[in-house]
Amino acid sequence: MSRIGLLFSFLVLAPALPAQDVQQVFGEGMASYRAGDFEAAIQNFRQVVSLAPDQLVALELLNDSQDALLELMVAGGEFETFALEIIEAASEAGREAIRDGDAATEAASGCFSDSYGDRARAIFQLGARFGPFAATPLVAELASQDEGRRLGANYALSRLGSEIVEPLLAASHSTNVEVRLGCLLVFAQLEDPRTAARIADLALHDEDGSVRAMAAKLGGGSASDLLFAQGLAYASNGAAGLSPAENHGVLWDVSGATLSFYEVPYSLVPLELAKHCFLRSSELGNPHAGVELAHAYASEIAILAGLVADGDDSFEDSLHAQKAAALTLGGSVLDGALRKAVAIGGNAVAIELIALLDGPGKVPSAGLDAALASGSPGVRSAAAIAKAGMGAHDPVVAAVLAQAMNLDAARVVHIIDPVDERASTLASNLEDAGVTVTRASSGADGLVNMHLGTAADAVVVADPLSDLYAHRVVSEIQRDLRNVDTAIFVLGNDSTADIDGAEIVESLDSGSVTSAFSDLDSRRAGYLATAAAAARAMATVAAHGGASGLCGAIAEATGREDAVAIPAMAALGWAGGVLDGTSLEAVIADSSRSSEARVAAADALAVLASRTGAEVNSQVLESAMTEGNVALAASCARALGAAAAGHVPAMVVAG
Repeated sequence: MSRIGLLFSFLVLAPALPAQDVQQVFGEGMASYRAGDFEAAIQNFRQVVSLAPDQLVALELLNDSQDALLELMVAGGEFETFALEIIEAASEAGREAIRDGDAATEAASGCFSDSYGDRARAIFQLGARFGPFAATPLVAELASQDEGRRLGANYALSRLGSEIVEPLLAASHSTNVEVRLGCLLVFAQLEDPRTAARIADLALHDEDGSVRAMAAKLGGGSASDLLFAQGLAYASNGAAGLSPAENHGVLWDVSGATLSFYEVPYSLVPLELAKHCFLRSSELGNPHAGVELAHAYASEIAILAGLVADGDDSFEDSLHAQKAAALTLGGSVLDGALRKAVAIGGNAVAIELIALLDGPGKVPSAGLDAALASGSPGVRSAAAIAKAGMGAHDPVVAAVLAQAMNLDAARVVHIIDPVDERASTLASNLEDAGVTVTRASSGADGLVNMHLGTAADAVVVADPLSDLYAHRVVSEIQRDLRNVDTAIFVLGNDSTADIDGAEIVESLDSGSVTSAFSDLDSRRAGYLATAAAAARAMATVAAHGGASGLCGAIAEATGREDAVAIPAMAALGWAGGVLDGTSLEAVIADSSRSSEARVAAADALAVLASRTGAEVNSQVLESAMTEGNVALAASCARALGAAAAGHVPAMVVAG
């Protein structure tokens, strides 16, 4: 068994330890490691990792054992994996501490020591304690008048690893030439693929000749194409994108030599980075960047809409801004993004793109046709509503609208499982039960799906996964506040350890998943709005003769909330046959229904009777006319007249 495989097995098998034993067990592991007993060391380290949910313990271990962790990181393999796991857990506990600029500046002072050992310890401590935020004081030194401090800052930055790439990419946009040159020197040492696009851009377009010359020595190629590829990597969480461990919920900006950050929701960070790349790629002439930019906008709109629906009004302006920006891309670009979203199963994104296309100036499109054939009920419904509004009154549109009128809720399940047969069977059974399912074969892709989609009712995570520990996937899921009530199942085996917040199961059927659903949140309760919009669209389609054969579904919707029932009754009036009047008469006779619904039923009955010559129940109509509701009486009288059911006389009486 490989060392990484061995570590994974211990990650699954070892029991949790009391917090006070962590340092002791870690010390035993280091002793075994230094003695060459790697299997014993890994077993000890696995016991430490089992305490990862206790982030404060990890932070204490990090602070007390920095030199040892550095030694393990240098060793690579499973030992580096363990060290990074501890650092990641510690970073969760120290989220606020790592952003302490004053503390980072103080710690960075050791990076300029005359002693090599002191510098090495200071650099490691700086990176371990502050992660990407360690870049802030060092970038400031890149503009120093003291060449020694500039070189010292360059050296320290080059030893901090890939976590400082994102702040340095931002810093490379500085108006200060020395800062841009310093960033290029660090890029040369890091050899991180994310820097290639920026280097190529600087080599061709920087205003300073020395920057262009240095960048040209480091790399080349088409800046537009490289930026496009980098944007895709960010948006899809590809290998050259942003890993979950590097996502601190911030974006970086630079003014001169002052590097700063601002907070955004975690799920928006990679999308904002992708947008930046696509925008620049488009500026440089890439013809495909617009579609990807539109897709990124729609992804952000879906996320922001969820935050606003959950009551966070602080994102409302950002939501409107993203919609306005996306609309300026034009219909053909939005349509291209919709085709992509449908093709990759991005249901939430597709629905937002349909909403953007469904407005003044709307025209039928290939993207809407693809969406109408989607496997997602939500996507199909949105497309049918949009197409009906564009004058498409055909039976295909009508059939989808009939389903949408009776839509109860958008239940969502994410399956993260590399075993295709098992995942396919569960997904198929859930979809048969009306559940929207999104699948991924890796932990990273599954997390991306969850970030981009609506809140999930349940998540199924297989153990093991190829790229992430199962407990790490569960932890990342729980970090998103939208998932606070989400049921999480881990498909494990006898060696799978308990995971807080998840139910460990050996097998799972669709019934067990759906029975774990909690009440719908306020955002997804918006299914009623979709059903109402579908009913309104159906009324138009029916008036144009496109709802033939769908009267059963339409009649079923007449028993729903008024927002759905009233337009559904109008549709039934236009599409119903001689026997369908009974559904409308039932509404008229039901005094518990609203006045508006009863009036709408009588109006629809008048349309149906005049179209088909159907007989009406005069007793029901005449009784309703005596209730004192003027509007209801008039509508019932109109229905009686349309059906030629006989005159009901009225005399003038003394007031």
